[in-house]
Amino acid sequence: MFLRPAIAIVVIAVLIYGLWMLLNGYFAPHKAAGKRELIQSMALIVGGVVAFGTLFVSYRNLRHSQETALSAQQNTQDALEEQRELDEGRRQDEALQTYLGQMSQLLTDKNLRGRRHWLDDARVTARVQTFTALRRLSGGARKGSVLQLLYEAQLINKDKVPLTGEEAKELGLDGPTEFDDRIVGLSGADLTSADLTYITLSNAALNGAFLDNADLRNAKLNGVDLGGAYLSGADLRDAKLSDASLVNAQLQRKDEFSLHGADLSGADLSGADLSGADLRSAALSGAIGVTAQQLGMCKALAGATMPNGQKYEDWLEDNKVINCLRDYNFPLVVKKLKYKEGRGENGEDSSAS
Repeated sequence: MFLRPAIAIVVIAVLIYGLWMLLNGYFAPHKAAGKRELIQSMALIVGGVVAFGTLFVSYRNLRHSQETALSAQQNTQDALEEQRELDEGRRQDEALQTYLGQMSQLLTDKNLRGRRHWLDDARVTARVQTFTALRRLSGGARKGSVLQLLYEAQLINKDKVPLTGEEAKELGLDGPTEFDDRIVGLSGADLTSADLTYITLSNAALNGAFLDNADLRNAKLNGVDLGGAYLSGADLRDAKLSDASLVNAQLQRKDEFSLHGADLSGADLSGADLSGADLRSAALSGAIGVTAQQLGMCKALAGATMPNGQKYEDWLEDNKVINCLRDYNFPLVVKKLKYKEGRGENGEDSSAS
């Protein structure tokens, strides 16, 4: 750091000496007046160099001070932002723990699972607390924890579930013989951007829930009720949705809606909006309520197993249906199939005599 100024001084001294020798050789003054003029000229030059050097050093120092100040300001802002994130994370964790405590109290002290009427105080309280917690929680994993609790506590069953012997013993002789369905209804619940990867929610009731941009990759959702749910932008790659209900589910694409590799065998897709959905390699065998118009709105279907059990490419040939935007890369012979409808095997008009 201290070496650079020393080098600069040496360089300037060498340049001044070289300039002196050059001017002295050029003018070659023999008289005192000429030497005096040479010295004066040299003094002016040196003064100018020193003045320029001083200005340059001052400018560099000013720039350095500004850069240091900006860097310090940025570091302060980063530290404040990091602290805000930590504080927010702490508040989120506290909100989650508060909710879990409240639900635990309702389950143990208020016998929430034994309340039969949907307007029972305990059930209404549980629903309000759940919705409030989901609105406060921004982290996807925390919303997943809420859903995991509701599922494992048998509070979001799609249908009534008979109690096991151990469960009946725990609830006592006067307790219910089955878990009621939809004790905590989630229609309208804010599950946007929830992290539900690998979660098991088989036969759960998620109808009407907001699951926009939720991560449901590899989730086990067999038999789940997603009727009327909002799944725009959700990622359902490799999810298991066999026998699930997606009646009137909103599946339209925002940035990307992916059902790549999803198992939808036996699912009810009546009225589901599949606009822009990526159904590559998806299993649709046995799916009901799905129409050619719905499938025609999908972004991709390559390799998918269609409702009748056929592969998509074979289904195209049999149905003579081509989406030119989606299936542009299919061979020309396949594309020409749509023009053969109403024609004979040789491509001639069958109505011709």
